[in-house]
Amino acid sequence: MFGSRVWSLAMTLALLSVAKAPALAQPRFLPDSEWERVNVRRPQAMQLQLEALRQSNAFERLAEFRDESRYRRTGRPVGRLKVRVKEASGRTGVALCTAFLVADDFAATARHCLEPGLGVTALEAKLELNYLDESDTRQVRVFPVEIRPAEADASLDYALVRVQGHPGRQFGMVTLSNRPVQTRDALYVIHNPEGAPQTLSRKDCRAGKPAEGQIQHSCETLGGSSGAPVFSDETLEVVGLHFAAAPEGNYAMSMAALLAKNKLLARLRDEAPRPEAAVLPPLAALPAPGALAAGSSTPVFPWLGIGLGTGLLIDAALQYQEAVDLDERARDLAGSDPDKSQRLEGDRDQAAQRAMIEAALGLVIGSIAYFSFPGSSEGTANGREWRITPGVVPGANTRGTNFRLVVRW
Repeated sequence: MFGSRVWSLAMTLALLSVAKAPALAQPRFLPDSEWERVNVRRPQAMQLQLEALRQSNAFERLAEFRDESRYRRTGRPVGRLKVRVKEASGRTGVALCTAFLVADDFAATARHCLEPGLGVTALEAKLELNYLDESDTRQVRVFPVEIRPAEADASLDYALVRVQGHPGRQFGMVTLSNRPVQTRDALYVIHNPEGAPQTLSRKDCRAGKPAEGQIQHSCETLGGSSGAPVFSDETLEVVGLHFAAAPEGNYAMSMAALLAKNKLLARLRDEAPRPEAAVLPPLAALPAPGALAAGSSTPVFPWLGIGLGTGLLIDAALQYQEAVDLDERARDLAGSDPDKSQRLEGDRDQAAQRAMIEAALGLVIGSIAYFSFPGSSEGTANGREWRITPGVVPGANTRGTNFRLVVRW
């Protein structure tokens, strides 16, 4: 294999530079001829190891899950990172890792994927997203990656790189968690082991005893898994960045530690879009119950009713999504853990019932509040102008759906 001894020594030295690193890095190096290939050719020994893990269900093909499943949804911003590298002797090759989008145009990965050291330098890189099936690569999307990291931390084996083309607008981004991981927390990893299509590792995947800045985990990985996100199976947030493997377990850098030490990563997390509630005037700006707003003939009740109805509908949607996720997890565990599957089915039914009740209440309260508006009203709240106009559908004898909230800055 291309420069195998040089690569092995380079990776060993790279990991020795990581504080308390007890294991070896997990990139995968292939000949330069694999740079343009989507389905890379790998040595037979690697292929056999990959197939063995698939047969044992330690590796699951992400393509086998439904598009709306929790794993497909959280896996969309995860892709294969290809780095074209050059030895001091002049020979070139390809390093394979995994990376994940944390913003529209930024991806996080392991630093050693981009800076192997020992005279090995990175020439160019690209991120390949939506690589799900070797039999159909037409949907794979490739985005150039800037080799020089926008932010890097050698002690934590972390690098943040800019990705051209704003892939996050199409594939979204992961949610980063700043909460510490506890021993026995359920985890899963989405990665490209040996450069294979997107793979899920969740079988017997648990967090070990936390170490300073690191997470030991039991999720199966191989070469090419370096830089992969480690997800909490409860919150679906990224809690770690996988970087190394050892006989006693695998290792990831704690996302909480990365966020605490790296300002750009923390800023991108803070700026990430969050679900927004309906825009209504602040309650502090509203008059006392029963009073009329200044310059308005609108009582306070309609405002409160619409706010409460909207909140109930939003929560109903969240409860429904939770029921869908619980149903999927229950079916996944039906064969391996029937007792847990049955408990999850009970939780699913309760979530679905709550969703139905809250949706009905939200519609009733919102409708009553809407029909309580006596006519157009407007006012000013904290420097914002607002106007409510209940309208009439042309040709109808009752109020229609012409409800407008105009906010001017």
